[in-house]
Amino acid sequence: MVDQKAKKSWYKRWWAIILYIIIILAIIGSLSGKDNTPNSDKSQVTNQINDYTCPELSTMKLLVLNAYTQLWDAQITPYKSGNAEVVYISHYGMAIQDNQYVTVDAISCDVGSQEGQNANWIYCGDFLRPIVVRYTDDKGTIIKKRSVEVTFDKNTKQYLSTKCDTYDVI
Repeated sequence: MVDQKAKKSWYKRWWAIILYIIIILAIIGSLSGKDNTPNSDKSQVTNQINDYTCPELSTMKLLVLNAYTQLWDAQITPYKSGNAEVVYISHYGMAIQDNQYVTVDAISCDVGSQEGQNANWIYCGDFLRPIVVRYTDDKGTIIKKRSVEVTFDKNTKQYLSTKCDTYDVI
C-alpha cells in the first residue's frame, strides 16, 4: 500500500502564508505611517517653495576686464518681482566701457578658477562679491535669502545662466 500525502488546502500552502504576511505588513505600515500634515498645509508649503524660485538675471551685461583689479565688470539692473528682490552687496558706481570709466551700477566678476568651473566662463556672485535674492512676507520681513550666481561666456560676453544656492548666505 502506497502512502499518499494528504493534500493541503490552498490557504495552508507556502505561497498563501507569504501572501498573508505581506498583507499584514502592509496594514501595519499604513497604520503607523501617518502623515501629520493636513492637506491644506501641504498646498501651502508647495506654494511657498514656488514663491522662492530663482530669478532669471539675463538683463545683466558683461562689460570688460578691469585692468586695475583683474576682474570683469558686469552691469547690473534692479530686480524686484512679487516678494523677491535681488540685492547686489558689493556693487559700485563706476565701470570701464569702451576704454572709458563710465557711471554705471556694476559688480565685479571672476573667471572660472574654482573646482567645477569652466575657465572660459565669467562667474558673478560669490562669497566675496555676493548677489542675494531676498524673499519677504506681506509685512516686509525677510523670510528667506538665496545666493545667486550669474554666468557669462568670456569670449562672446553672452549671458549663459542664473543659478541659486551656490554658496551659503549669512
